[in-house]
Amino acid sequence: MNPWLDAIDKLRLLGYSVNLDGGKLRYTYQDKGNPSQKEITPLLEVLKAHKAEILKDPCFLIEQTIQAINEHWKLGTFGRLSPEVWERVKTIEREIDRSTLAKDIDGLRKALEEYKGIFLANQQPSPQFQGELHLGVKG
Repeated sequence: MNPWLDAIDKLRLLGYSVNLDGGKLRYTYQDKGNPSQKEITPLLEVLKAHKAEILKDPCFLIEQTIQAINEHWKLGTFGRLSPEVWERVKTIEREIDRSTLAKDIDGLRKALEEYKGIFLANQQPSPQFQGELHLGVKG
């Protein structure tokens, strides 16, 4: 494993989220209590030292897209995709694969944004889950 992946994993274990915001890496403390600066400072230094590498890593970009979809996803709200939209999703997935293998970061970013947009735009209440939405499931 490379040093910046280790640093991100450790930050997440300490209660931080690490996200892309345009060309910037953002970290946010999401736990209770006070984080130890002694613990996180070396980890943040690793991220700063490897920022360019992180921003160009296809796996990190894909993970960020999935995380963004999951953060906005509501339990039981995924509607059925029309055949036309489903075909578009399959085309985008092929473009994600192609861009990743070709290390075409700009193409990958574009495909991932469209992919995320389709899934977040197609959330509709699903009757089979409506009774479960109040059970405290985060989403």
